[in-house]
Amino acid sequence: MTFLVIDLMIGSLFYPKKIGLLTGWIHHIVYIGVLTWAISQGYCSIFVMMCLLEVPTFLLALGSVRNQFRHDYLFAFTFVFTRILFHAYTILCAFQLRPFGPIMIALAAFFPLHCFWFYGFIKQQLRLSKTPSVPSKKRYYQSMDVTTSRIEEKPQAMDVLKEPTTWHTCKHFSSPAFHASPVSVH
Repeated sequence: MTFLVIDLMIGSLFYPKKIGLLTGWIHHIVYIGVLTWAISQGYCSIFVMMCLLEVPTFLLALGSVRNQFRHDYLFAFTFVFTRILFHAYTILCAFQLRPFGPIMIALAAFFPLHCFWFYGFIKQQLRLSKTPSVPSKKRYYQSMDVTTSRIEEKPQAMDVLKEPTTWHTCKHFSSPAFHASPVSVH
């Protein structure tokens, strides 16, 4: 519960635009209420089992911290597996044990929210696939090939009899295209 309170406090100070009304404030406050209820009723083992649903959240947070760790398809796979399929399975099991009991109702209450979030993720991915905002790796490497071929097409005239002033161990770095002009630091 402390994490939820601290997440809201730090979030409202350092990244307030990332904490929406539904996915931030309402979600965290309801989460605190459900956790308090689960502890008071002795349902801690079920709560711990449902912590598996936080795996996609961890992956999402990891991708937010470092862009190189962002993998949308891995997030989508874990989200579908945990928050849709596993969650639906636990609702079914709870229903078979005690139809419309408190555990089943609590589990079923959050399921539509997870479906709504995944629907939002699908809409985001469709929007991103239609508008190429960042050049793809393929285009980037194609432009590098074009640039490299242009450099290699224009060989530099060299005086073979003249001894070079500097020796390079790598032929790629000896090309004038890779030399930077001297920098003066004052």
